Amino acid sequence: MRWHWLVCTLITVLFHSLVAADSLVIAGQPQPLPAPLIVDKQEVLAPLTAGLHLLGASCAVRGKTIILLAADGTRITLSLGRSFAQVGAKRLPLPAAPRLIIGVLYLPATSLAPLLGAEEQFSARDRALTLRPFLQVSSQTRQQQVAVLVRCAAPLHYTRQTLASPTRLCFDFDNVAFPLKAQTIPVAAAGLARIRVAHAQRAGKIRLALDVNGTPTADTRLSEQNHLLTILLGTKASTAAKPAKSASMTLTAATLQACSAAQSALTLYTDAPVAGMSASYQRKKHLLTLTFAKGCSGLSANALDALHDSVITRVAMSGKANTPATLTISLQHDVPYQVETGDREVLVTVGAGCLRGVVVVIDPGHGGVRDDDEGSKGDPGATGVHGTLEKDIALDVGLRAAHLLRRQGATVYLTRTTDVFIELQERAALANAKQADLFVAIHCNSTPDDPSVTGIETIYHSPASRPLALALQAALVKGEGLVDREAKEDTRGLCVLHACHMPAALVELGFLSNAHEEALLATAAFRQQAALALVNGIRLYATAKR
Repeated sequence: MRWHWLVCTLITVLFHSLVAADSLVIAGQPQPLPAPLIVDKQEVLAPLTAGLHLLGASCAVRGKTIILLAADGTRITLSLGRSFAQVGAKRLPLPAAPRLIIGVLYLPATSLAPLLGAEEQFSARDRALTLRPFLQVSSQTRQQQVAVLVRCAAPLHYTRQTLASPTRLCFDFDNVAFPLKAQTIPVAAAGLARIRVAHAQRAGKIRLALDVNGTPTADTRLSEQNHLLTILLGTKASTAAKPAKSASMTLTAATLQACSAAQSALTLYTDAPVAGMSASYQRKKHLLTLTFAKGCSGLSANALDALHDSVITRVAMSGKANTPATLTISLQHDVPYQVETGDREVLVTVGAGCLRGVVVVIDPGHGGVRDDDEGSKGDPGATGVHGTLEKDIALDVGLRAAHLLRRQGATVYLTRTTDVFIELQERAALANAKQADLFVAIHCNSTPDDPSVTGIETIYHSPASRPLALALQAALVKGEGLVDREAKEDTRGLCVLHACHMPAALVELGFLSNAHEEALLATAAFRQQAALALVNGIRLYATAKR
């Protein structure tokens, strides 16, 4: 019977590879299909692992055991060839079991979608499987303001408009789903009567309607790498004083990099923290608009006119100091986009993933807790003047960088994802086993005897690694704004670099022995800035190699 099942599955795979062009789309992003979809009973099985990060989920395979971690922390355990899923203390039956076909892992998408916080839609005629993450909508009353919070496992793409009869602010979200047919949340505060969420006529679009009294005004802010949209309505409790917390923001520089013929990356650098930014897209006009709560362009018209290529045709900005500023990006075609924000940086990626096919190993340095009684090893790395541990900074920046790289299409492996000790040889061995294209170790520097020393440096071992080190160093200096200590050849015999069979570099993000740089490294905004800079450096290196 086992041979019969295997032969039938192989025949199905071969047949559909000849007669149908199957497709898999997750959160609006087409996924490569190394093998066709499989329909077994009422279940659609698909090779989902490469795109699970778009649902905020991850997958680990240990022998025949498959462990999925959903965005909400739900742990789902599956076994190859077994028709059940263990979800916490519950054992759920599956119509069809996970299976491995010609080296490709197939997962039961129909059953897993709701567990992963997503809607599954399958067209048998088109052989098209679509997974859309669910929106989560809630509200908070803050003195004389109401904050409407819209959260999603995938980056949020939306358009905004004001409609009449009744007066309402409408936000239309693309490539998402909602777990209910419709929902109404009564509010009756700060001029907001109610919140309504419903499915739009077009599949994959959800409309959020805010029924307001009088003239509708709302401030919007995207945060958490565009996974959270905050809509603020009403006024603050005290309007007599004019708070001046958010200073005027000026663009200091902009770079446009053609990652490939199908994707470009526009990086904007600012002189103040990026706050109060929203993004909207007009599909028919191929126009992406970024609106900043306060800011004006510090770039000349000639500098903006130079920002164009085969994907982005024009970049323009309008606005005056201390007034909302609008940056418009005209696109050649209707293509996907992502907007990432750092403390003083905005990264706009337009088109298909430019790092698709690039295998990266990220090595967060140090890790683990030493316990001599139990014989466990641990290496905290350097300790800052106020107690900040190098191992914690390295892990946080590594996880952030891995998340950003995966959204650029890269295949990313981390030597550690928790506070554990990993031998140096094992870190390099992982990169060699995965046949990585590049290896980046993340560390912080320290000179306790001279706390005045500051800056960023990148270490490399071989001439083949020098271009990677130079690209990372240039991006880090520009992104973090610290002293440039340059890319340097290794003189200490660093095992983790010497043992790698691919270009490898070790970055020192700053000095924990310097109180100012320790304070910077201790902030989430600065660590996000460092992660964005690492991605920029890797993208610059990978593009040059191609």
